[in-house]
Amino acid sequence: MLRSARSSYRALATALTLAVVCTSPIAADELMGWFQLAPEAPDGKTPFAVQGWVLATCGLAEAVVAIDGQEIWRGSPFTTWPGVADRYPGVDGADRAGFWMQVDPTRFDVGEHQLEVSVAACERRQSVGAATFTTLAATPLWIAVPMLALLLGVLPWVAGRWLARREPSAVELPRLQPAIAGLYLSVAAIIVAAPQLAPSVIAVDGG
Repeated sequence: MLRSARSSYRALATALTLAVVCTSPIAADELMGWFQLAPEAPDGKTPFAVQGWVLATCGLAEAVVAIDGQEIWRGSPFTTWPGVADRYPGVDGADRAGFWMQVDPTRFDVGEHQLEVSVAACERRQSVGAATFTTLAATPLWIAVPMLALLLGVLPWVAGRWLARREPSAVELPRLQPAIAGLYLSVAAIIVAAPQLAPSVIAVDGG
């Protein structure tokens, strides 16, 4: 009689435990993800990519990218990511869990910055990981323009003079000089105007 009662209690306890585990919202609301920088070590002057995947077992997830604690990008995954669908079969969104966005380091102050990626779903947010990148000071125009003048103006002119002396019939120097000058002026104008005309890629809505 006593053994039968103990067996009944154990069976009841096992059933209650299984019921709690199966209905537990914590077990059902799992947030996960992974990311990387491309290239892994940004040079501090050119844009770099933040790419990876995010997933939630309770519904569709969003990827959130923040720099120095300020959210700069939030978007739904929009591309496939190798291995995610096979690792999490049956999870909604696993076939398109990948995301990609671009960061322009020159849009931030010179120095080191903290980048963090999070996954948002189920009315909560969970960090996926963090990385650091450094913004370097841009080359001043008073240095960049003379360098371009040397590369696009002086050196071709010297090369043209040298060719004209060796093969006078093959090179017509007076015709080359306006072309060289026009090329130099065009590049210089692009350098001066680019910072004012280029849009910020981090302002583009993800996806």
